[in-house]
Amino acid sequence: TDINITLSETPEHVMAAIADNGKGFNHNGENNKKGSGLLNIRSRTNLLGGNAMWDSTIGQGTSLTIKIPSKSV
Repeated sequence: TDINITLSETPEHVMAAIADNGKGFNHNGENNKKGSGLLNIRSRTNLLGGNAMWDSTIGQGTSLTIKIPSKSV
């Protein structure tokens, strides 16, 4: 599996983008009720006034983008 991590900053926000080419997962499926990792990421990002978005396709990998206003950092 290859992982690509990109961090960037503008006067308005700080962004982290993480992507891999792993096995992916069904983020709408029943198996995700076992853990709370993605919910924790979204909750903590929201507390800072930002947002977290992810996409995953089985067999193609997963990407996660977190964007937080610079004033919160």
